Order: sequence, then C-alpha cells, then structure tokens
Amino acid sequence: MRRLTALLGLALLLASAPASGSPRRHENVTRLGENERRRLPTVLSNQRVGMDGQVDDLFLFAQYGEVAGRVDDNVYAFCQTLELSGTVGGDVYAFCQTLRIRGQVEGDVYVGGGELLLEPGAAIGGCLLGGVGEGSLEGRVDGPVKLGAGELWLNGELLSEAELEVGSLRLGPAALLRGRVQYEADGPATLDPNARVEGDFIYREHVTLREDDAPATHADAGWRFPWKGTLLFAWRVLSLFILGAVLLAVLIPWAALAGPAEDSIRAAIAEQTGGAVGVDAVHATPAAGIFEIVSGQQVFHVDASGRYALIDGRMVDMRERRDLTAARLEAL
Repeated sequence: MRRLTALLGLALLLASAPASGSPRRHENVTRLGENERRRLPTVLSNQRVGMDGQVDDLFLFAQYGEVAGRVDDNVYAFCQTLELSGTVGGDVYAFCQTLRIRGQVEGDVYVGGGELLLEPGAAIGGCLLGGVGEGSLEGRVDGPVKLGAGELWLNGELLSEAELEVGSLRLGPAALLRGRVQYEADGPATLDPNARVEGDFIYREHVTLREDDAPATHADAGWRFPWKGTLLFAWRVLSLFILGAVLLAVLIPWAALAGPAEDSIRAAIAEQTGGAVGVDAVHATPAAGIFEIVSGQQVFHVDASGRYALIDGRMVDMRERRDLTAARLEAL
C-alpha cells in the first residue's frame, strides 16, 4: 500500500525532480540541459536559447542562440547572434547577424548575414558557402570555400580550393592556403610575410564602368558577370525559401498536435483523474498512440485514452489509481 500511495503521489501530486527531455524555460530564456538527450528534431525559440545536451536536428529561433552540446544531424538557425562551441555532425544553415564558430562542424556551413567568425581551433569539415558583410577565418576549413564578403581577414587554414569575391582581403601570419585560390577584390590582397600560399593565388580586380565610358559591347570592356551582386541576391532568396520550408516542416506537425489531438488528450486526462493531474504540455512520441505529458516538473507517458500512464517504468491505471505493474509482480 505504501508503494502504491507513493506512485499515485508521483502521478497526481507531481515529483520535484527536473523533467528529462523538457527544456528549462524562464521568461526570456530556454535551455536544453547538459544531460538531456532528444532523438527527434528539436525546436528552441525564445529571446535567448541554449543547447548543452544532445539532439538530432536542431531548429533555433532567437535573438541569441548558443550550441554547446552535440547535434548529430543539422542545425537550422535564424538568430541575431549564434555561437557554436559544441559539435555538429551534419550541416549548419545559419542566417544571422553574427555567426561565431568555436567548435567543430563535421559537414558544410551555409551562412548569410552580417558577420562570420571562425575562431582559432574551430574547424569545418565540409565546404563553406555564403555571403557576409565581414568575415574572419582563423580556424580550419577542409572543403571548398565560395564566399562573398565586404572585408575578409584570413588567418587560418584553407585546405581546398577557394573562390572569393570581396572588397578587401588580408592574410595574417598564420594563414595557410593549400589549394587554388581565386579572388576578385578592389585591390590586391595584403599578405603578412609569414603567410603561406602553397597553391595558385589568382587576383582579378573588380571592374566598375562609368556611364559615359561605357563601350558599345560588353566584349569591348572585358565585361564579366556580376557575381557579387548575384550571390547576395541568391542568398536572400535562398534564406526566404529555407525559412518557409522550415516553418512548414515545424508548424504543420505542431498544428496537427496542438489542435484536436492535444485537446483530446488534455480532456481525457482530466476526465480519468477528476482534474487531479494538471497538463502543461503534450508531445507526440515515435510510438503511435503514446504521448509525453509534462506536468510541472514531472514527465510521464499516457495512451490516447488518458487512462493508462507509464510512470517510472510502472503502468498505472489513472482512473482506478491502481499500480498494474505491482499487481503483476505480486502474482509472480
């Protein structure tokens, strides 16, 4: 009887332990803890969000986002500032005013925004593609680089080929360029004497034509396709496309759950327990017909009827307030 009373208290009066798999939320901050693990795509949105645990795909919508844990698949971020100090096993799609990479990205990085900072010790295992106002690459990029920037400071390692379209390019003393590098700029790059350029380093000057000097044909002026403007325009269109795709992918399942399914689960639990169990949130699970319930600081699972709950590995009949697992164990 004591054990049954304790279990019913756990289910109905709620335990004080923090909820596993449920991000800690404060008024303006959402954070997934260090010991938390999620196997489904995770969406974090608030003024400030953080991820210290481990997830599969991660979607961030915030003024400030920080990823200090591990993301096994991809990161999709729409933030004013995003800091990646953990490990990303897939790709990063970041549309931010500032993207700061301090950790490891094993896949590709696609970036559009105001500032890109790849800090010393950080690494991108795949390619780097995008357009930014200012860029500072002091880490390592293993794959090809195609980057447009107003100003670019390069004091890290580019181990593959690179195509750059910049206003100005500066190479610091720790710069190492191993592949073929082609860059278009307003003037030749400034190289520190200790910078190492092991492959071809090809410079092309930006061509600006005045209207009164315009030749009769493009060929007469050595006209070239305006890659810089086209790249920035393409990134704007691409960012809107990806944002729309992400919103559809995220909001459609939420709408499906937040409508009749969530309402019916809430109503069923209220009916089965006489309103003794409050429901703060309802989440779908990979198991059909099984739902995760967040009630205060307690997390448990119920079936679609709201009657049967799985609490700490025990099946409980919420209506009868009976521990079904205990009854079976006593019969053994």
